[in-house]
Amino acid sequence: MVLETGLIVVPARGGSKRLPGKNLRRLGDKTLLEWTAHWVDQSSLGLPVLLTTDDAAIAAEGRRLGWNVPFERPADLAKDDTTTVSTVLHALDWQKSHHGADPDFIVLLQVTSPLRGSACLQQGVSLLKSTPDADAVVGVTRLAHGLRAIYQKADHGFLGPISNVKSHGVQDAFVPNGAFYAIRTEILRTEETFFPKRTVPLVMTDDCSVDIDTPYDWRVAEALLCSAEEGYYD
Repeated sequence: MVLETGLIVVPARGGSKRLPGKNLRRLGDKTLLEWTAHWVDQSSLGLPVLLTTDDAAIAAEGRRLGWNVPFERPADLAKDDTTTVSTVLHALDWQKSHHGADPDFIVLLQVTSPLRGSACLQQGVSLLKSTPDADAVVGVTRLAHGLRAIYQKADHGFLGPISNVKSHGVQDAFVPNGAFYAIRTEILRTEETFFPKRTVPLVMTDDCSVDIDTPYDWRVAEALLCSAEEGYYD
């Protein structure tokens, strides 16, 4: 199926135990919501943005940015253990009930990845559209030292390798970075995952892959902003 209609979904709840108020906190000259809006605008994808939140202040900020904030997210979908899939499916259900049809594909952008850049949005959507067999695209970063450098604590209490992958496969070891997800809507509805079997990686740099969850992550993002060349994050 040719992918024509798309929707960007931005989830941003009010509660954050590790970094309270982070979604409206300023990183450099922008809040985390503003960074995501900035990259969406710079990408020129022309896709509508739906913000799902349980927080009035975040909702107001989303509307100021020109996003669609059509409902208040239910409390049972704003808990620490709420899955992103259930949050996005709830937003899709609202969208379908009010507009009569699902979009062909969904782009999920989490505001905790403020340095993703606009190129990843363009490349990720293009990758999904241009790869007929792909059901999804996920942003990833390459494991710096490969799988051979990962160990686990075994039952006897000593360290042991977590993987027996041979060295020739190590160069293709990646981890999801949380910065970009795109998926065919019908696949998300039927499989209820952003990682179906036919998922294509969008390999991103370490800088673009920063995911803010703790005060340490915030300081890393601040350091990258301060050390970047002038205009790098414009």
